[in-house]
Amino acid sequence: MLVFSLVIVAAAAYLLGAVNGAIILSQTLYKQDIRQLGSGNAGLTNMYRVFGLSGAVGTFVIDTLKTAAAIILAHYWVGAQIENLIGTDGYVIARFFAGFFAMIGHVMPIWYKFRGGKGVLVCGITAFMIQPLVGALAWIVFILVVAASRYVSLGSVIAGIIAFPLWTYIFIHNQTATILAIACGILIVCMHIPNINRIIHGKEAKFGAKK
Repeated sequence: MLVFSLVIVAAAAYLLGAVNGAIILSQTLYKQDIRQLGSGNAGLTNMYRVFGLSGAVGTFVIDTLKTAAAIILAHYWVGAQIENLIGTDGYVIARFFAGFFAMIGHVMPIWYKFRGGKGVLVCGITAFMIQPLVGALAWIVFILVVAASRYVSLGSVIAGIIAFPLWTYIFIHNQTATILAIACGILIVCMHIPNINRIIHGKEAKFGAKK
């Protein structure tokens, strides 16, 4: 029964994650495809660079709501079942599980020919909904790295692969949760490999730089 429920939650979280706010807004409001503009990424940063604050805010709202919907669904559908199986932290694992599949949906959306964003905002919202302290500390690391380097991609990678798993390990004390946090971080790193190469060669665009 639990396996069946997890399959349903994974599918639902993926489909919700595949609802991409940047693509929806760029196509409906601006009559363009964000994937053909700026950096070509269907995410919050590129929306801000191309369409300004209004595009970024709209993207933030849509992507936050879809992530929250997936996590809330998992919390109430399989949280108790996992809790009964492992004895503790079942609801945390359920939220992690849904957040990870929402990230996969965001980066490889079935609705948009499997070409989406990089999953940073979805991961950030997931972290916050799993435990506010973990999410807040991960966001602080992201902000500090971006402020120091002006590379959004660098802040995303460090927060995703280092800060998120580290704070999960320290404050949640659950091996499965830590493994899922690492999986989220690995996904973010994989999506940022071109950015990492550009940083190494000094070609990555800095946040706030003129086009």
